[in-house]
Amino acid sequence: MRAFQQNPAPTGGESRSPESDSTPVHLAKQDVRWFAPLCERYRDDFLRYCAHYLGNWEEAADATQQTFANALAALSRFQDTNNSFRGWLFRIAHNEVVSRHRQQTRRAEHPLAEEDWVADAGRSPEELAIPADDHTRVYALLLSLAPQQRRCCELRFSSLTYGETAAILGKSEVAVRASFSRGLAALRGLLEDNGNST
Repeated sequence: MRAFQQNPAPTGGESRSPESDSTPVHLAKQDVRWFAPLCERYRDDFLRYCAHYLGNWEEAADATQQTFANALAALSRFQDTNNSFRGWLFRIAHNEVVSRHRQQTRRAEHPLAEEDWVADAGRSPEELAIPADDHTRVYALLLSLAPQQRRCCELRFSSLTYGETAAILGKSEVAVRASFSRGLAALRGLLEDNGNST
């Protein structure tokens, strides 16, 4: 897994507002060291989103780092409209995880030979399997939703607002609310059905 390299932001008279990214984005366009605080602010949100979508924390960390690298490369072209930086970053992250997911499905996996296994002093496979099984169930239920509902649910579950989700998907906020509501209702029904069948 690649580590995030953190460079200190320049110190100056400008103060950073927790509600707005406008000032740090403007400063980052002039001095890339101001981009680091923006990465720190959103890193955990992107890690969770990417891990949910990709199902693997190492791959999620790589995707998150690539998202920030892509954002930094395109920062000069970013047009801030109504504090839209977070939504813009999520659009980049969404494109990155979709691309990685496609690559994962194209790559064949080859099991390791028995002699390649090494004993692990960490948690047992059973302890690791329980959260992984829950994640797999939720992901499987999400896959059973209509594509638009699934995308709305994934983005909303990643703590994006309706407006940010609408901007990423290129839909109206009303359409996103309706799609998310239908998706949640469908998930509730699937969870009830799944709970009764076990």
